[in-house]
Amino acid sequence: HTHTPHIHSQFTFINAQGLAITMRGNGSLRPGLPKCLLFDKDVTTLLQALHGMRVCKLDLSFNRITDEGCRAISAFLEDPAHGLTDLSLESNDFSAKGVQHLMAGLQINDTLHTLNLSGNKIGSNGGMLIASILQISTSLQHLSLNDTDQDESSVIAFATVLNTNNTLQSLSLNRPLLKSRQDDIAVHFGNMLERNRGLVHLSLRKCRITDTGAARLSEKLAKNTTLQSLDVSCNEISSNGAASFQYMLQRNSTLQSLNLNYNKLKDAGMINLLDACKENQVGLQRLGLAHNDIGSTAMLRFAEVMRERPLQAFTLWGNPGVCDLNINASACLAISTLLSEAASKEKLQCDLQPYATADGRLMLAEQDAPPLTLQQQQQQ
Repeated sequence: HTHTPHIHSQFTFINAQGLAITMRGNGSLRPGLPKCLLFDKDVTTLLQALHGMRVCKLDLSFNRITDEGCRAISAFLEDPAHGLTDLSLESNDFSAKGVQHLMAGLQINDTLHTLNLSGNKIGSNGGMLIASILQISTSLQHLSLNDTDQDESSVIAFATVLNTNNTLQSLSLNRPLLKSRQDDIAVHFGNMLERNRGLVHLSLRKCRITDTGAARLSEKLAKNTTLQSLDVSCNEISSNGAASFQYMLQRNSTLQSLNLNYNKLKDAGMINLLDACKENQVGLQRLGLAHNDIGSTAMLRFAEVMRERPLQAFTLWGNPGVCDLNINASACLAISTLLSEAASKEKLQCDLQPYATADGRLMLAEQDAPPLTLQQQQQQ
């Protein structure tokens, strides 16, 4: 497999930092990139060709790199001449053995800031290896391990390590394979957030967090002064959990973004959060409430509060109060007016767009959701 023309067409030079190389397999939803697919021997050839060159970013996501390819990447990491700061190997084919190779390189490397291994089935053993590196790493700042088949033990290991590691700024551990419903994950991360003074973004999507876990996270977050972005979407949080977040938001002025999309907040949960927003005028700026079974009564309240205390961005689509075919006319008008007023000031991002039907009824349609978390904002 030889893809040399494709390789050269994807090089980008970034001043004195070196090359930023993006070779995502099959274009990976990036139509501007030529289609290609890298295997282990292709990666080895590529890295040999880059010997001695400054490479600040290497993105080899969505390819077919296995454990053997990770061995070659590890050797690349060990060479300080490259100055690599950003490595993405998302959705390849390596296992915990490949992680072992990569961690051997990271033990020597002191330049890598960002590591994305999401979508590789490295399991709990691979997670434990990465957690052990965080005990000694003084350079790694951003780590993504979504959909990597972590379990309770490895996820808790990350929370434990972060009790003392204040270098890591962003951690994403979405969709681990959890068997317990005891909210152990939330309890350990809550305890960590009370002590940690480095983490800025935390994503715990699909972690089976219930109201009990939300209460523990909120209790400890009330004392945290560094976390700016929390993503707990796709969990099992109801209005009682929202009341816990209300308690936290009334005391925390650091958290700027809270993503609660795809939970079970209902009207009461939204109103709890709106009350917190009114009381906290300097903290929260981005709020995700999409798909939470919220009705028209709470939507009317939302429009009212947003005039007094506007947010920079929010998501509401998927709730009966804005997308039901029999939508309440007053709620629709209130939200539409809010969006029109905000659009004139160019200060609001949301996932809704007003429109008029053929018979003159005012309705709301979905549009692209704005970035809610700090990580999403950085990716844009």
